[in-house]
Amino acid sequence: MKEKLDVKKYVYSNEKVLFQVRIGRRPTFIIWVSPKLVTHTEDRYFLELPAKNVRIVRGRKDLILLPGDKNLFNVYTRCAVASWLGWHESSVTVDTCPCEILTYEPDDNHRAALVLTDSPFVEYRWKRARGQAIDGNLEVEEGFGVVQVDGIVVEIEGEKEDAFASLD
Repeated sequence: MKEKLDVKKYVYSNEKVLFQVRIGRRPTFIIWVSPKLVTHTEDRYFLELPAKNVRIVRGRKDLILLPGDKNLFNVYTRCAVASWLGWHESSVTVDTCPCEILTYEPDDNHRAALVLTDSPFVEYRWKRARGQAIDGNLEVEEGFGVVQVDGIVVEIEGEKEDAFASLD
């Protein structure tokens, strides 16, 4: 299922409509979004991710999302329980190349990335931890995942190479 990121609408001098999405908790970066990429319903404006046929341009300070020829994915550790409940830390490593990776923190000690690529999917490795290593009470889960341009996400706990070696 595709994610819907709310975008803020600005009306500039009564003739131009601008859209902005803030990514990350502080935010890490601000993206100005082309009106051609924004979906409007009765009560909200949003950007659907993964997004097809886009490109990112670096402005003077912010990023600009325009129509283009690449795909944009939001990659992060998905939890079976709501939000980050109980997990103290998470990270992702993107395996798909070539790509442009824009990392951010959606929450304290949690890492995520926007990935811009030609590929119709992104493969990544994820890791999440809770507890403390100092008292020997650290619980770590690792695995790999794939997010497809149609929004389908598959995450599997364990090592990717071991999983595919079982096919031999």
